[in-house]
Formats: sequence, structure tokens, C-alpha cells
Amino acid sequence: MYLLENYKLILVKGIGTTLSIALVSQLLSVLVSFIGVYLKSTNRKSLNSLVNTYIKIVRGIPEVVWVFIFFYGGENLLNNLFGRVGIDTYIPFNGLYIGTIVLGCIYGAYNIECLHGGLKLLDRGQAVAAYVSGLNKYQTLRYITIPQIIESSIPGLLSNWLNLLKATSVLSLIGVFDLVKVASNAGNTTKCPFFYWTIVGCFFLLVTLISRKISYVVYMRLNKQKIGAS
Repeated sequence: MYLLENYKLILVKGIGTTLSIALVSQLLSVLVSFIGVYLKSTNRKSLNSLVNTYIKIVRGIPEVVWVFIFFYGGENLLNNLFGRVGIDTYIPFNGLYIGTIVLGCIYGAYNIECLHGGLKLLDRGQAVAAYVSGLNKYQTLRYITIPQIIESSIPGLLSNWLNLLKATSVLSLIGVFDLVKVASNAGNTTKCPFFYWTIVGCFFLLVTLISRKISYVVYMRLNKQKIGAS
């Protein structure tokens, strides 16, 4: 028990950091995905091509490479630019903030494809029926369109969320003190890495099981609403 007692508070803080990164990145990815789906849904080929190019580039490069590019490369590029224009200052990048933004943008690309696929499955006739029934555009979007898109996209969104959660471990490579970083330091210090890495594995497994349960409950609730509406 001394292994847990000595690092209990640090482990709890690491868990909080990991969850914070994952949740904020997920919110950012949802924002990016909604913007991307909107642009892909327009009839402008230039916007459609821009989003498709963004998706292909982001999905074609590993998360760790993107994190290194923006954390190390971005910091170097920005400060070199300041030097060229005569600004005598150095701005260090915060790994927590940069990593969170990068992960959000990466998984936003994955969620674009997921939500756009759900949009394609949407029966356009239901929107017409809602309009005939007296619903305005906002009500149709809220009660008909968005719930059905989310329902059909839940499996893909769940998969992307779980991949994002596990991808947070990459940020430990740029000095972010998440659960993985804390476990690595504790294992090296105590010479008992198996104990701390087991805690890490149990944490990710627990969050995965909880996420699957929540997604199932949301799916069943949306399905019941659809059945009731029909």
C-alpha cells in the first residue's frame, strides 16, 4: 500500500489532467466537426475540396507527429519570426494547451466524416413533414435533424472518443503531467513500474466501459424518441 499512499495525490491529479485534456479536446473536435459538416454540405466545390483535403492530411499523419510539429516546430517558427521582425522576446509554448488544441483538431477531422455520414442517412422527407406540421427551421433542426444524425453517428463518435482518450498519452512526451507521465515517473522512482502501469490500464478500461454505457443509454433514448414521434 505504500506505493499507492506516496503517490495517491499525484495520481489523482494526473487522472484529472488526462480527463480534462480528453473532454476539452472532444468539445473542440465537435466544434470543428460541425463547421466541417456545414462546409461539406454546401454546394461550393472549393469549400468541399478544402474540407476533404484537411481530412486527408490530418488522418494521414500520426497524432504524435502533429503534436511534435506544433509544439516544437511551432514554438521555433514563432520565435524565429519574432527575431526577424526585431522583437526581442521568447515565447515558450505550453504543452497542455497546444496538445489539447492539436488533439481537438485531429479528431475533429474524424468526426466530420462520422457526422457527415449520419447526415447522408437522414431522410429528407422528414424535414418536409416537420415543416408541414408547423415546425420552424430551428425546431426541425433541434427535434428532427440533429437527434437522428447523432443517433446514426453514435458508434463512430464513440470510437473516435475512445481513440482520443488514449491519444492523450502522447502529450506526456512533451512534458504534460497527465496520468501516463505521473505513472512513468512513479514507476522509475520506486522501481515498481508494473503497479503504476496497471493503475493506468485500469483507468482507461474503466472510462471505456463507462463511455460505452453512456453511449448505449443515449442511443436508446434517441431511438425511443424517434419511435414515439413516428
